[in-house]
Amino acid sequence: MRLVLIGAGHVFNLEGALRPLIAAERPSVVALELDPDRLQGLKERRQGRRPTPEDRRRAGRVYRYLADFQASVAESFGVEPGGEMLIAADAAEAAGAKLALIDRDARETVRRAIRQMGVREKMRMLWMGFVSALPRKKKASIEKELERYHKDPAGYLEEVRRQFPTIHRVLIHERNEHMAAALRRLTVEHERVVAVLGDGHIDGIATLLVDLKPVVHRLKDLQAASGSGVEWQPPRGDRVGFSFSGTSLEGHLRGE
Repeated sequence: MRLVLIGAGHVFNLEGALRPLIAAERPSVVALELDPDRLQGLKERRQGRRPTPEDRRRAGRVYRYLADFQASVAESFGVEPGGEMLIAADAAEAAGAKLALIDRDARETVRRAIRQMGVREKMRMLWMGFVSALPRKKKASIEKELERYHKDPAGYLEEVRRQFPTIHRVLIHERNEHMAAALRRLTVEHERVVAVLGDGHIDGIATLLVDLKPVVHRLKDLQAASGSGVEWQPPRGDRVGFSFSGTSLEGHLRGE
């Protein structure tokens, strides 16, 4: 049994790395951090359909805000939000692999987080939402935050936990447990499992599944390999990696 966890980002162009990585793994199933409604929404968006007023009403105000903010950030990077999940779904089909949607219902998860938040946490979230809406160099700001995250993913998420304990518990910790359980079931049924997840979930899920010895690829590696000068190297044995400017990125987070 082989389990591969790929850390992705919902607003970045990772096609140059993601497609060949999934193809090289020859998966029997590809698991996505999506629920059925979100996958359908991404497909409709790719086809040019935009949410109707009724769609937006059903989604709820907070979910709409989060979706709109993600879309605006993605636009600044020249991609569609969630595009990496559609790329992974296409790659699964090309490889003849099954597709598994392993996340909870996104709308209900956000609603539950809001219901459980205290007043102080809600006010902090509203303030940060207001600040993020101010005119500024959005792409540069996001890249700066991403650099902070890459330097210390665990420390960054701990900062999120301190400032937004309910959001961290409901949107990260509980979803990690839910998706890890789904992946564990898939490894019983399938020999080769590839999961494409938001990079912020990778450490938590890898820890929950440590006994399965997952192979891990992080977002920063995919970003590097999606740039110019990258040559995809076919797997040697159980090793899969990128050659980037002569530097091997193989065996990332496997203690090598």
